[in-house]
Amino acid sequence: MQRLRRKPKWVTGLRPKMEELFGGRTLGEGLLIGFATISGDMVKVNRLKFSSGRVKRPIVEVDGNELRFIYPIKNGESFEGVYYSLMGFLSRV
Repeated sequence: MQRLRRKPKWVTGLRPKMEELFGGRTLGEGLLIGFATISGDMVKVNRLKFSSGRVKRPIVEVDGNELRFIYPIKNGESFEGVYYSLMGFLSRV
């Protein structure tokens, strides 16, 4: 289990990657799988992909300064809702 931080980190690159991935389409049920780099107090999202599947809670794996996350999306969630909840989640890694 990953312990979350009290002091939030800056998260960069998430919104452009999400906009590129979804391009105005509606979000369906599935998983956002992302790869990021941790540098000091910043998390930089490098890659993001959408996959079918299901997990109950977000999953985070940290290996050195590399971060991998799996974030579930429920059917009918808005782009903004997913973006802000994922941003909050990543800022506490």
